[in-house]
Amino acid sequence: MTAMTWDKKAVGKMILDARLKKGLSLEEAGALVGIKPCVISSLEKGRHSAPPHKGTQAKLDAALGISLPIPRGIPQRTTIYIPARMAAIVTDAMTVYDTESLSEALMSALNAWDVQRAKVAKWNLEHPENKVSG
Repeated sequence: MTAMTWDKKAVGKMILDARLKKGLSLEEAGALVGIKPCVISSLEKGRHSAPPHKGTQAKLDAALGISLPIPRGIPQRTTIYIPARMAAIVTDAMTVYDTESLSEALMSALNAWDVQRAKVAKWNLEHPENKVSG
């Protein structure tokens, strides 16, 4: 694992091996760490695109008696809540995340949403009998 990458498969294998070595079920490990068993399973299978937060990592390390090799110089998982009607715009913006920074991609999505909302507002002014939401 290099300094700026996160090897989710290797980390997942470490978590699985440590959990099985301690004889813990997913439910027991989740209870010890304070996270849902499905999150433990997802980490073990290497399905997380970003490493767990530092607090979760520390709890995993303590509960399983390991030291996970997770670099801290890479972006953490970010959760944003948006209106459902904006989801497609944000999803499109995230496809360029590899070439742009996350903030630039999200700003681009918000600008696209503003343009869409302006079009809807204009339509509603011009067609008051057929208003649409958006």
